[in-house]
Amino acid sequence: MENKTETRWSTIKEFAEWYKQNNFPIRPPSDLFVYETDVALSTVVFREGLFQVEMYFAKPNMVAIPHAHNADQITIHLGGTYEASKGWGTITMGPALIGDPKNNNENPDLPNKDFGQIGDTLMAGWWHSLSSGPRGFVFFVCQKWNTKEDMYSTFTDWVGEPLGKVHESMMNSKGWKTK
Repeated sequence: MENKTETRWSTIKEFAEWYKQNNFPIRPPSDLFVYETDVALSTVVFREGLFQVEMYFAKPNMVAIPHAHNADQITIHLGGTYEASKGWGTITMGPALIGDPKNNNENPDLPNKDFGQIGDTLMAGWWHSLSSGPRGFVFFVCQKWNTKEDMYSTFTDWVGEPLGKVHESMMNSKGWKTK
């Protein structure tokens, strides 16, 4: 596969829509790392230029306290339930419940009707918080980064209190850096 420095998207919204329309392609980068915190696991499943997608697996009944990142982001819901709030400064939007059990299909083999729902754009520096339901949740986080050197995980690009001892240890070590 050839290395490209230019990408086909200019905004995070364009990228998230392309990602969904192309059936969520999985193309992990060669420097793949599984990021672990006290409440969730993640890994990068797609990267091109300054855009990437990270897949998150959140533990049941977890809480991610208010925090921010330096990358623009949009989530794409896959399964489970979560409640999220976001804002800038003292302005709060939310909470929004995603994956509401009332939206389950009659056939339990089919996904929740919220599957593939693209969330609102969360600009770099906007704080947000979320919590999972009793089954946890899975989602993609589409990201647009400012530089290639900063592109790891939003777990490592974290502005705010760590999610616990495991997260704090990961943030303090640089063992996950492979570039």
